[in-house]
Amino acid sequence: MLLADMLLHPDFNTRMQAVEKMQESEWLYRTLIETSPDPIIMYNLRGELLTANTQAARTYGLSSVDELLREVKTVFDFLTDDGKAFAEASFRRTLREGTPQRNEYLIRVWGGKTIAAEMHSSIVRTATGEPCAFISVVRDITERKRSEEEREKYIRELQQALPKIKTLSALLPICASCKKIRDDKGYWNQIEAYIKDHSDAEFSHAFVLIV
Repeated sequence: MLLADMLLHPDFNTRMQAVEKMQESEWLYRTLIETSPDPIIMYNLRGELLTANTQAARTYGLSSVDELLREVKTVFDFLTDDGKAFAEASFRRTLREGTPQRNEYLIRVWGGKTIAAEMHSSIVRTATGEPCAFISVVRDITERKRSEEEREKYIRELQQALPKIKTLSALLPICASCKKIRDDKGYWNQIEAYIKDHSDAEFSHAFVLIV
Protein backbone atom coordinates (compact mmCIF):
# COMPACT_ATOMS: atom_id res chain seq x y z
CA MET A 1 0.00 0.00 0.00
CA LEU A 2 1.30 3.40 -0.97
CA LEU A 3 1.93 6.00 1.71
CA ALA A 4 -0.82 8.21 0.28
CA ASP A 5 -3.28 5.31 0.44
CA MET A 6 -2.29 4.60 4.07
CA LEU A 7 -2.86 8.21 5.08
CA LEU A 8 -6.31 8.16 3.50
CA HIS A 9 -7.31 4.78 4.95
CA PRO A 10 -10.17 5.10 7.57
CA ASP A 11 -8.45 2.70 10.03
CA PHE A 12 -5.28 4.80 9.93
CA ASN A 13 -7.20 7.95 10.84
CA THR A 14 -8.99 6.16 13.64
CA ARG A 15 -5.71 4.88 15.07
CA MET A 16 -4.14 8.31 14.84
CA GLN A 17 -7.09 9.85 16.66
CA ALA A 18 -6.75 7.23 19.39
CA VAL A 19 -3.04 7.96 19.75
CA GLU A 20 -3.69 11.69 19.91
CA LYS A 21 -6.35 11.19 22.58
CA MET A 22 -3.96 8.98 24.56
CA GLN A 23 -1.21 11.55 24.33
CA GLU A 24 -3.61 14.31 25.32
CA SER A 25 -4.86 12.28 28.30
CA GLU A 26 -1.30 11.61 29.43
CA TRP A 27 -0.45 15.30 29.09
CA LEU A 28 -3.53 16.29 31.08
CA TYR A 29 -2.73 13.71 33.75
CA ARG A 30 0.89 14.88 34.05
CA THR A 31 -0.17 18.54 34.15
CA LEU A 32 -2.71 17.76 36.86
CA ILE A 33 -0.32 16.02 39.22
CA GLU A 34 2.54 18.45 38.55
CA THR A 35 0.42 21.47 39.48
CA SER A 36 -0.57 19.91 42.80
CA PRO A 37 1.04 21.64 45.83
CA ASP A 38 1.10 18.26 47.60
CA PRO A 39 3.25 15.22 46.85
CA ILE A 40 1.48 12.58 44.73
CA ILE A 41 2.79 9.04 44.31
CA MET A 42 1.47 6.04 42.37
CA TYR A 43 2.46 2.47 43.17
CA ASN A 44 1.32 -1.01 42.21
CA LEU A 45 -0.49 -3.47 44.46
CA ARG A 46 2.86 -4.72 45.80
CA GLY A 47 3.79 -1.20 46.85
CA GLU A 48 6.42 -0.69 44.12
CA LEU A 49 6.66 2.94 43.00
CA LEU A 50 5.43 3.60 39.44
CA THR A 51 5.55 7.39 39.22
CA ALA A 52 5.38 10.55 41.30
CA ASN A 53 5.24 14.31 40.87
CA THR A 54 8.04 16.80 41.34
CA GLN A 55 6.64 17.95 44.69
CA ALA A 56 7.05 14.40 46.02
CA ALA A 57 10.73 14.46 45.08
CA ARG A 58 11.23 17.88 46.69
CA THR A 59 9.47 16.88 49.89
CA TYR A 60 11.64 13.77 50.11
CA GLY A 61 14.72 15.96 49.65
CA LEU A 62 15.66 15.10 46.04
CA SER A 63 15.80 17.23 42.92
CA SER A 64 13.80 15.18 40.40
CA VAL A 65 11.27 12.42 39.96
CA ASP A 66 13.85 10.22 38.21
CA GLU A 67 16.16 10.51 41.21
CA LEU A 68 13.28 9.69 43.55
CA LEU A 69 12.37 6.55 41.58
CA ARG A 70 16.02 5.42 41.68
CA GLU A 71 16.38 5.93 45.42
CA VAL A 72 12.95 4.75 46.60
CA LYS A 73 11.74 1.37 45.37
CA THR A 74 8.51 0.91 47.35
CA VAL A 75 6.06 3.12 49.19
CA PHE A 76 7.09 1.35 52.39
CA ASP A 77 10.58 2.85 52.07
CA PHE A 78 9.00 6.20 52.96
CA LEU A 79 7.70 4.90 56.27
CA THR A 80 9.20 4.23 59.68
CA ASP A 81 9.18 0.65 60.95
CA ASP A 82 6.09 1.31 63.08
CA GLY A 83 4.18 2.66 60.07
CA LYS A 84 4.90 -0.19 57.65
CA ALA A 85 2.64 -2.80 59.27
CA PHE A 86 -0.13 -0.25 59.69
CA ALA A 87 0.19 0.78 56.02
CA GLU A 88 -0.03 -2.83 54.81
CA ALA A 89 -3.23 -3.34 56.82
CA SER A 90 -4.63 -0.07 55.48
CA PHE A 91 -3.92 -1.06 51.86
CA ARG A 92 -5.66 -4.40 52.37
CA ARG A 93 -8.67 -2.60 53.86
CA THR A 94 -8.74 -0.20 50.89
CA LEU A 95 -8.77 -3.12 48.45
CA ARG A 96 -11.42 -4.97 50.45
CA GLU A 97 -13.76 -2.01 50.96
CA GLY A 98 -12.95 -0.16 47.74
CA THR A 99 -13.09 3.22 49.48
CA PRO A 100 -10.33 5.84 49.88
CA GLN A 101 -8.39 5.80 53.13
CA ARG A 102 -6.90 8.70 55.07
CA ASN A 103 -4.16 7.93 57.57
CA GLU A 104 -1.35 9.72 59.37
CA TYR A 105 2.25 8.48 59.16
CA LEU A 106 5.76 9.52 60.03
CA ILE A 107 7.54 9.87 56.68
CA ARG A 108 11.29 9.36 56.39
CA VAL A 109 12.88 11.98 54.16
CA TRP A 110 16.35 12.15 52.62
CA GLY A 111 19.00 12.62 55.30
CA GLY A 112 17.28 10.62 58.04
CA LYS A 113 14.76 13.21 59.24
CA THR A 114 11.05 12.47 59.62
CA ILE A 115 7.96 14.57 58.99
CA ALA A 116 4.36 14.03 60.04
CA ALA A 117 2.18 13.42 57.01
CA GLU A 118 -1.44 12.75 56.17
CA MET A 119 -1.86 10.28 53.30
CA HIS A 120 -5.05 10.03 51.22
CA SER A 121 -4.95 6.76 49.26
CA SER A 122 -7.32 5.58 46.51
CA ILE A 123 -7.47 2.61 44.13
CA VAL A 124 -6.58 2.95 40.44
CA ARG A 125 -8.66 0.57 38.30
CA THR A 126 -8.39 -0.83 34.79
CA ALA A 127 -11.01 -0.23 32.11
CA THR A 128 -12.77 -3.39 33.32
CA GLY A 129 -12.83 -2.18 36.93
CA GLU A 130 -10.02 -4.37 38.29
CA PRO A 131 -7.68 -2.80 40.90
CA CYS A 132 -4.21 -2.31 39.41
CA ALA A 133 -2.51 0.35 41.54
CA PHE A 134 -2.81 2.88 44.34
CA ILE A 135 -2.48 6.64 44.13
CA SER A 136 -1.74 8.64 47.27
CA VAL A 137 -1.79 12.36 47.97
CA VAL A 138 0.56 13.19 50.83
CA ARG A 139 0.21 16.35 52.94
CA ASP A 140 2.91 17.58 55.31
CA ILE A 141 1.19 18.22 58.67
CA THR A 142 4.34 18.64 60.77
CA GLU A 143 3.52 22.22 61.79
CA ARG A 144 -0.09 21.32 62.55
CA LYS A 145 0.97 18.43 64.78
CA ARG A 146 3.50 20.64 66.55
CA SER A 147 0.80 23.25 67.24
CA GLU A 148 -1.55 20.55 68.54
CA GLU A 149 1.15 19.20 70.86
CA GLU A 150 1.90 22.71 72.19
CA ARG A 151 -1.80 23.33 72.79
CA GLU A 152 -2.13 20.02 74.66
CA LYS A 153 0.93 20.94 76.73
CA TYR A 154 -0.60 24.30 77.71
CA ILE A 155 -3.88 22.61 78.64
CA ARG A 156 -2.06 20.10 80.87
CA GLU A 157 -0.11 22.89 82.54
CA LEU A 158 -3.30 24.85 83.21
CA GLN A 159 -5.02 21.77 84.59
CA GLN A 160 -2.08 21.15 86.91
CA ALA A 161 -1.95 24.81 88.01
CA LEU A 162 -5.69 25.21 88.64
CA PRO A 163 -5.80 23.30 91.99
CA LYS A 164 -2.82 25.33 93.23
CA ILE A 165 -4.52 28.59 92.25
CA LYS A 166 -7.66 27.56 94.11
CA THR A 167 -5.61 26.68 97.20
CA LEU A 168 -3.75 30.00 97.16
CA SER A 169 -6.94 31.99 96.62
CA ALA A 170 -8.47 30.32 99.67
CA LEU A 171 -5.67 31.57 101.97
CA LEU A 172 -6.75 34.92 103.42
CA PRO A 173 -4.41 36.99 105.64
CA ILE A 174 -6.46 37.49 108.85
CA CYS A 175 -5.18 39.29 111.94
CA ALA A 176 -5.16 36.91 114.90
CA SER A 177 -6.23 39.60 117.38
CA CYS A 178 -8.66 41.91 115.54
CA LYS A 179 -9.84 39.32 112.97
CA LYS A 180 -9.53 41.83 110.12
CA ILE A 181 -8.53 40.80 106.59
CA ARG A 182 -5.72 42.48 104.68
CA ASP A 183 -6.60 43.26 101.05
CA ASP A 184 -4.30 43.32 98.01
CA LYS A 185 -3.39 46.97 98.68
CA GLY A 186 -2.27 46.23 102.23
CA TYR A 187 -5.28 47.76 104.00
CA TRP A 188 -7.03 45.93 106.83
CA ASN A 189 -10.79 45.46 106.40
CA GLN A 190 -13.56 44.15 108.56
CA ILE A 191 -14.21 40.55 107.62
CA GLU A 192 -17.84 41.32 106.77
CA ALA A 193 -16.87 44.16 104.41
CA TYR A 194 -14.17 42.09 102.71
CA ILE A 195 -16.45 39.12 102.11
CA LYS A 196 -19.25 41.37 100.86
CA ASP A 197 -16.90 43.08 98.38
CA HIS A 198 -15.43 39.79 97.12
CA SER A 199 -18.50 37.55 97.03
CA ASP A 200 -22.29 37.51 96.82
CA ALA A 201 -22.66 36.87 100.54
CA GLU A 202 -25.10 38.90 102.63
CA PHE A 203 -25.03 39.33 106.37
CA SER A 204 -28.03 38.97 108.68
CA HIS A 205 -27.27 39.47 112.36
CA ALA A 206 -24.29 37.25 113.14
CA PHE A 207 -24.83 34.77 110.31
CA VAL A 208 -23.43 34.80 106.79
CA LEU A 209 -25.96 33.89 104.14
CA ILE A 210 -24.32 32.53 100.98
CA VAL A 211 -26.38 33.31 97.86
